[in-house]
Amino acid sequence: MPVTPSSADAADVQERQRPERGTAERPPRPQARPALHSEVGEVAEVLRRAFIGDPFIDALFPDAGERPRRARRLFAVQTAFEYLPNGLVEVADSGDRIMGAALWATPGTPRITRTLSSLRSAPHLVETLGLRLSLIHI
Repeated sequence: MPVTPSSADAADVQERQRPERGTAERPPRPQARPALHSEVGEVAEVLRRAFIGDPFIDALFPDAGERPRRARRLFAVQTAFEYLPNGLVEVADSGDRIMGAALWATPGTPRITRTLSSLRSAPHLVETLGLRLSLIHI
């Protein structure tokens, strides 16, 4: 069954397309830095936009109208509960907005730490993914 993009996803794809060479001012070069907890929402939005059209996200959230909201929520939960406390979240900051994000997992994170992160994120994942998928995640 073909997956159709939501209107929000289609607008984001349109916005991401590059202007013709020589027609636009060069944007400031983004600087990589650690993300702040207050930036979880921005990180989630950047990741949501980066994964537009991703087959896994499309299959996970088949309703094109709900996909942007639910994918953003999934990335926010992962960022806030799993990566910020246990690893590293870096952003590419242009000075006025976050243009990119990377979620890194620290090697050797103790299993109990990962388990506690999963337990803290479980209620949010139930809301985002539904009960069945969230129980599989834990």
